[in-house]
Amino acid sequence: MVYVVKMNGEREEFREDKIISTAIKAGAPESLAEEIARGIERRAYDGITTKEILRMVKEELKKHDPHLARIYTLKDAIASLNPDIHEFECYVASLFRLRGYRVKRSPEPKPEGKCVEHEIDVLAEKNDKIIIVECKHHYRERTFTGLDVVMRQHARLIDLREGWDLGKKNAINPSEAWVTTNTKFSDHAIRYAKCRGIKLLSWRFPEGHSFADWVNEMKAYPLTVISMPLRDRRALIPLGIWNVVDFMKADDDTLKRAGLKESAIKNYRKRVLAISQLLKG
Repeated sequence: MVYVVKMNGEREEFREDKIISTAIKAGAPESLAEEIARGIERRAYDGITTKEILRMVKEELKKHDPHLARIYTLKDAIASLNPDIHEFECYVASLFRLRGYRVKRSPEPKPEGKCVEHEIDVLAEKNDKIIIVECKHHYRERTFTGLDVVMRQHARLIDLREGWDLGKKNAINPSEAWVTTNTKFSDHAIRYAKCRGIKLLSWRFPEGHSFADWVNEMKAYPLTVISMPLRDRRALIPLGIWNVVDFMKADDDTLKRAGLKESAIKNYRKRVLAISQLLKG
C-alpha cells in the first residue's frame, strides 16, 4: 500500500483519481490525464509528498504540451509573493491599473465610514466608478477564501456608503466591492457574494474573466516569475513597478537609481522575454 504525505503532515492512501482531476484542471484531455496518472502511480513510493506528485504532474504535462504546464509556473510565482511587503496587494493593484484604473494601495488617510475608519487593500477608480478591493493571498493552492472574508467586505461597503451619506471626513462612495484571491472561494462565499452583489476574482473564477485570464490577457506576470530576489523587488515597489510589464517599461536609469545593478537589469530583461515566450498561448 502506498501512502502520500500531505502538506499538513497527514498521510492518505494514494489515489489515482486525484491526479486525473489535477491534470484535467490544467487543461489536459481525460485520456492524457489518465495516462499521466498511471505513469505516476508506477513511480510513486510509500511516503511520497503531495509536492513531489505535483512536480511529477507538471513534468509530464510539459512533455506532452509545454503550454499545459504554464498554469503551475504562474500559480507558483504568485503564491511566492511576499506578504511582509504587501506584494500581492501591489500586484493586484497593477492589474487594475493596466485595465485603465487609477489605483492606490492602502490609501491614507483611511476612508471613514459611519462607524469606523477602514483599511482598503486597493482603491481603484475609473470615470465615476470607485472600487474597494480586499486581497487574500495564500501560499497553499488548496486554501480557500471563505464566507467570513466576503461578509466583512460587504459590511465595509455598507459602512463606507453610510459614512458618505453622513458627510464623514475622508468619506468615499464605493460603486462596487471586490474580493480577490490567488486560490479559490468556498461555495458559501460564492453564494453570499452573488446574493449581496460582491464581485469575486479567483484563479479560475468567474469563468472567462478570472484572475488567470487577467494575467494572461495582459501578460502582466509577477516579478517572481523571473526569479527576481526579494531585495530587488522591494526596491521597485515604491516606484510602482509591480509586474514584468512595469519593469520592461522602466528605463535603465530609473532601475539603477532604485539600486539594481546594470548586469542584473540586463539579465532580468532577458528572462522576461524568455518567460513570455514560454507562457504565451
